[in-house]
Amino acid sequence: MFVPTQQQGLAPNRHCPITGTPILELREPVKDSKGYIYEKEAIAAILRSGRDTYRQKKCPVAGAQHMIRWEDLRSAEAQVRLYKRQQSRNQNLDEEDNIL
Repeated sequence: MFVPTQQQGLAPNRHCPITGTPILELREPVKDSKGYIYEKEAIAAILRSGRDTYRQKKCPVAGAQHMIRWEDLRSAEAQVRLYKRQQSRNQNLDEEDNIL
Protein backbone atom coordinates (compact mmCIF):
# COMPACT_ATOMS: atom_id res chain seq x y z
CA MET A 1 0.00 0.00 0.00
CA PHE A 2 1.22 3.48 -0.87
CA VAL A 3 2.01 5.82 2.01
CA PRO A 4 2.57 9.42 0.94
CA THR A 5 5.56 11.36 2.20
CA GLN A 6 6.43 15.01 2.03
CA GLN A 7 9.68 14.13 0.24
CA GLN A 8 7.57 12.90 -2.68
CA GLY A 9 5.64 16.17 -2.69
CA LEU A 10 2.61 14.57 -1.10
CA ALA A 11 0.70 15.39 2.04
CA PRO A 12 1.67 13.96 5.42
CA ASN A 13 -2.00 13.00 5.94
CA ARG A 14 -4.26 10.71 3.90
CA HIS A 15 -7.55 11.95 5.39
CA CYS A 16 -8.84 15.37 6.36
CA PRO A 17 -8.06 15.52 10.09
CA ILE A 18 -11.34 17.33 10.72
CA THR A 19 -13.89 15.39 8.65
CA GLY A 20 -12.06 12.07 8.24
CA THR A 21 -12.72 12.18 4.50
CA PRO A 22 -9.95 10.66 2.35
CA ILE A 23 -8.04 13.43 0.59
CA LEU A 24 -8.92 11.86 -2.77
CA GLU A 25 -12.60 12.55 -2.05
CA LEU A 26 -12.34 16.15 -0.82
CA ARG A 27 -14.48 18.63 -2.75
CA GLU A 28 -12.16 21.61 -2.22
CA PRO A 29 -8.81 20.50 -0.77
CA VAL A 30 -6.53 23.13 0.75
CA LYS A 31 -3.16 22.73 2.44
CA ASP A 32 -1.50 24.57 5.28
CA SER A 33 2.10 25.76 5.52
CA LYS A 34 3.28 22.28 6.64
CA GLY A 35 1.51 20.43 3.84
CA TYR A 36 -1.48 19.01 5.76
CA ILE A 37 -4.57 18.81 3.56
CA TYR A 38 -8.07 19.73 4.74
CA GLU A 39 -11.55 20.17 3.33
CA LYS A 40 -11.72 23.95 2.84
CA GLU A 41 -15.14 24.30 4.48
CA ALA A 42 -14.05 22.33 7.56
CA ILE A 43 -10.84 24.27 8.23
CA ALA A 44 -12.68 27.55 7.55
CA ALA A 45 -15.22 26.66 10.25
CA ILE A 46 -12.41 26.04 12.74
CA LEU A 47 -10.67 29.29 11.84
CA ARG A 48 -13.94 31.21 12.19
CA SER A 49 -14.65 29.80 15.65
CA GLY A 50 -13.84 31.64 18.87
CA ARG A 51 -12.90 35.23 19.51
CA ASP A 52 -9.88 35.30 17.22
CA THR A 53 -11.89 34.84 14.04
CA TYR A 54 -9.62 34.11 11.07
CA ARG A 55 -6.45 34.92 13.02
CA GLN A 56 -4.75 31.61 13.71
CA LYS A 57 -5.53 28.30 15.34
CA LYS A 58 -3.41 25.33 16.38
CA CYS A 59 -3.27 22.58 13.77
CA PRO A 60 -5.95 19.94 14.55
CA VAL A 61 -3.60 17.05 13.73
CA ALA A 62 -2.58 15.14 16.86
CA GLY A 63 1.06 15.90 17.68
CA ALA A 64 1.33 18.82 15.27
CA GLN A 65 2.46 22.03 16.94
CA HIS A 66 2.17 24.60 14.16
CA MET A 67 -0.45 27.29 13.81
CA ILE A 68 -2.78 27.63 10.84
CA ARG A 69 -3.71 31.00 9.39
CA TRP A 70 -6.35 31.60 6.73
CA GLU A 71 -3.92 33.55 4.55
CA ASP A 72 -1.45 30.62 4.56
CA LEU A 73 -3.94 28.12 3.10
CA ARG A 74 -3.39 27.21 -0.55
CA SER A 75 -5.13 24.94 -3.02
CA ALA A 76 -4.06 21.30 -2.71
CA GLU A 77 -5.40 20.18 -6.10
CA ALA A 78 -1.89 19.48 -7.42
CA GLN A 79 -1.00 17.29 -4.44
CA VAL A 80 -4.26 15.36 -4.77
CA ARG A 81 -3.56 14.76 -8.49
CA LEU A 82 -0.04 13.57 -7.63
CA TYR A 83 -1.43 11.25 -4.97
CA LYS A 84 -3.94 9.82 -7.48
CA ARG A 85 -1.20 9.22 -10.05
CA GLN A 86 1.00 7.48 -7.50
CA GLN A 87 -1.88 5.33 -6.30
CA SER A 88 -2.66 4.36 -9.90
CA ARG A 89 1.00 3.41 -10.51
CA ASN A 90 1.00 1.23 -7.41
CA GLN A 91 -2.19 -0.52 -8.53
CA ASN A 92 -0.61 -1.20 -11.92
CA LEU A 93 2.46 -2.68 -10.25
CA ASP A 94 0.26 -4.87 -8.03
CA GLU A 95 -1.62 -6.12 -11.10
CA GLU A 96 1.68 -6.93 -12.86
CA ASP A 97 2.85 -8.87 -9.78
CA ASN A 98 -0.34 -10.91 -9.83
CA ILE A 99 0.18 -11.78 -13.52
CA LEU A 100 3.72 -13.00 -12.92
